[in-house]
Amino acid sequence: MNELQEVDVNELLEKNPEHKELVDTNHVYLVEHEGKELVIKYYSGKFSKDRYQREKRALQELKDYEIPVPDILGYDDSRKILLEEKIEGIPLQEVIETPEELNNYIKRVYQLEREVKRPRSSWKDGKNFQDFLKEVYSTDVINNLGAKIDKKTTKKLKKSVKSLEKILPSTYNLINGDLKGEEIYIDENGKINGIIDWENKMVGDITFDVSSMVNFFSQMDGWNYTDIMESLELSEEEKIRTNRYLGWWYGLWASYYHRSEEEMNQLLVSAFKLMESEKPIEDSYKLHSYSRQLKG
Repeated sequence: MNELQEVDVNELLEKNPEHKELVDTNHVYLVEHEGKELVIKYYSGKFSKDRYQREKRALQELKDYEIPVPDILGYDDSRKILLEEKIEGIPLQEVIETPEELNNYIKRVYQLEREVKRPRSSWKDGKNFQDFLKEVYSTDVINNLGAKIDKKTTKKLKKSVKSLEKILPSTYNLINGDLKGEEIYIDENGKINGIIDWENKMVGDITFDVSSMVNFFSQMDGWNYTDIMESLELSEEEKIRTNRYLGWWYGLWASYYHRSEEEMNQLLVSAFKLMESEKPIEDSYKLHSYSRQLKG
């Protein structure tokens, strides 16, 4: 891996005047160089340095394991730029059609991430998982909503997120932190060809990535939450953790997508109940049904 010189990226963009911007959050560009398609990622905005460093370290470290990730072809720490190989394949959500197929891929990702074990005290590899769960709500929910969220709901929010600490496993793994169908690329034979976007990587609970996948697919048209959960080959304890984490995702979702302050507060309270629930699988069915009604 080579450190980029300033001319490298500039020349690539100049030689590719029709370069395609894949996403606008981090300014991700698809360019061609010596007959190959490459990806240039500029990290900008809030916490850009942290996101850049997390992705860079993750891609470097995961090369020692079986998790297929892009090769880093160059980097520039001062400008927060990565030059990566382009992962070939089709995003997972465009390939699978049934919950059973989804279960097979979730199981494979679970097996891959399980190989990268980390002690719970290993925070240097990314965010502190417990702090992450709390900080996202503090910054993205409480601060962003401001006066829209009442004091009673704010107090309940903090209590519910803290309750997740009681279910954390004794051993952590290196996880993606925001895994969705669009991060997993599948080849023509159905094999996972690559997993991209590791800027949210952290040392944490693998079932958090499972919950992220379940949340992503259950919000897609034509997919049924109940069928997805019933197809998952997880232990009862793992399913409980997955569903309680779903309360975390639903609460975050409610803060962005709501039609009124009253509706938002009601959905947040339901999400908090799920995070604390002793029977989260049953409660998760109810909350998901409600959240789909709001989305519709």
